[in-house]
Amino acid sequence: ISITDNLFVLKALLNVLSDASCKWF
Repeated sequence: ISITDNLFVLKALLNVLSDASCKWF
């Protein structure tokens, strides 16, 4: 896995987390 792939995955996770917190709170 390359560094850019890791950054892409991290960005996706952050997007999911922010979406979830918007729905929950």
